[in-house]
Amino acid sequence: MIGYENIDEQKLLGLFYSKGTFSAMPLLKDNNVFATDGHKAIYVNAEVCQGEYEKTKRFNIELPPVEQELNIPLLSIQKAYDSLPKVETEEYDSEDCKECNGTGSVEWEYLDKKGNTHYKDFDCPSCDGFGFFKRNIRKCIEPEYNAVIELDGFFINNSHIKAIIDGLLLLGKDHITLLSKAKKNSAVYAYFRIDENITIVITPYCNYDEEDADAKVEL
Repeated sequence: MIGYENIDEQKLLGLFYSKGTFSAMPLLKDNNVFATDGHKAIYVNAEVCQGEYEKTKRFNIELPPVEQELNIPLLSIQKAYDSLPKVETEEYDSEDCKECNGTGSVEWEYLDKKGNTHYKDFDCPSCDGFGFFKRNIRKCIEPEYNAVIELDGFFINNSHIKAIIDGLLLLGKDHITLLSKAKKNSAVYAYFRIDENITIVITPYCNYDEEDADAKVEL
């Protein structure tokens, strides 16, 4: 990334989408490169990106208005994340499927009884539609899948918080700025800024109360 020494651009974008899903690649829209899994998204100024990205007209996400500028220390976020209840799970290295180039789908051919040939995209038979293979599988201890963290009065799944933590660590930042907080019973996203080139939006959990949270970011 231009102006970001030794930053792995693809690793940063990869924190916010999952291979083998509808959002399986970063895309270019309105001079921003963005990646999303449908629940969280990162927007990076295209002028600092070095990769080449396909332009799209989809994903018309209207960013919330800036309501505040609340700096949240990385240490406070990490402390809340580390205090979550833990379970044993597995982690692994992923290797892109060479048959489908990591997309999870390939074109299948079918010859019907009338001699007509039909073509259609279906799950890749090599990777079963995942787009990658698990390598070097190992046991690890992680927060429970549905563990929730409270942040300034709204509630976020722990995996989204982990993406923020990993992004800040990767970029060498010690805080993130909350620009607009998610509101209860509302479709409004939580809107964050890492710096002048990078912003994040996250879908909160609605209809949660303070007692439902497994941890809280102390501000």
